Amino acid sequence: MNTIQRLTDKLADYMDDKELLRTVRKLKAIGTHDAAAAIATVLDTPAETGRILVKTLVSMGPVVIPAMLEVIDTGVEEEGIRNAHRVLARLGNVHSARAQYAVCWADLEEQEPLALDRTTAA
Repeated sequence: MNTIQRLTDKLADYMDDKELLRTVRKLKAIGTHDAAAAIATVLDTPAETGRILVKTLVSMGPVVIPAMLEVIDTGVEEEGIRNAHRVLARLGNVHSARAQYAVCWADLEEQEPLALDRTTAA
């Protein structure tokens, strides 16, 4: 089992926020798309821990964009979708800058679809 898979499994079974954040720091140090995708699996974590996850993903740069788009495309937890938009907004996406504050996702999609390719936030 590779390191990213081991850490992803650990995220799935985390017991407290401190353990989660220790695991996230290890994934951030790896810095790959797969590491970002692993962090994205817990992006629906609320409150201060969720804010730390957003900051962590932003600090990883454009490598996180595909994982954030995946959360937006397939996410079922509102907090995860909103946090993915927060990451993309901080990376420069105008649509996500509005979407992070949306009351209703459907209204936002009617105004302007999320027009991002999988490599750039601008």
